Amino acid sequence: MSKHKGSRRAFLIESASGAAAVWFAANYAGIVAAREFVQAAAAPEHTRGFAFFTPEQAIEIEAVAAQIIPTDHTAGAREARVIDFIDRVLVTFESERQSDYTEGVDELTAQAARRFPGKDRFSALTDAEQIQLLTAIEDTPFFNLIR
Repeated sequence: MSKHKGSRRAFLIESASGAAAVWFAANYAGIVAAREFVQAAAAPEHTRGFAFFTPEQAIEIEAVAAQIIPTDHTAGAREARVIDFIDRVLVTFESERQSDYTEGVDELTAQAARRFPGKDRFSALTDAEQIQLLTAIEDTPFFNLIR
C-alpha cells in the first residue's frame, strides 16, 4: 500500500487508479483507433464527415464540449477535435451509448427552446445562455456523459 497506510482516501485513490488502468487496457485498441481517426480527420485533404452523428448533432455536441473545455491560452475542445473523437468512440467501443447521445441532444434542443424562446438549438444561444443552460443540467446523466 502507499505511505498513507490506513487512509481511506489513499485506498480510494489507489483503487480508482487501478480501475482506470484496467479500463484503459481493455479499451486500448479502440482508443488508438479513435486517435488515429481524429488525426486523419485533421488532415487538410479530409472532407469532414461523421460516422455516427448527423452534422446538426455534431454542432450541438461540439458547442457543449466547447463550453466544458473552452479555448483560452490553451487549446479547447474544438481545437482538440473532441467531436471527432466522441463520434468515433460511439461507433467502436461505446456504441451502446449512441441512444444516450441522441436522446440527450433532443432534450438539450428542447430545453434551449423552452428557456430561450426564438432559439431552436443550443448552438444558437449566446455564451452566457449556453452556460446558464449547462448549469441547469449539470447534474443530468447527459451532461456527465459529455464531460
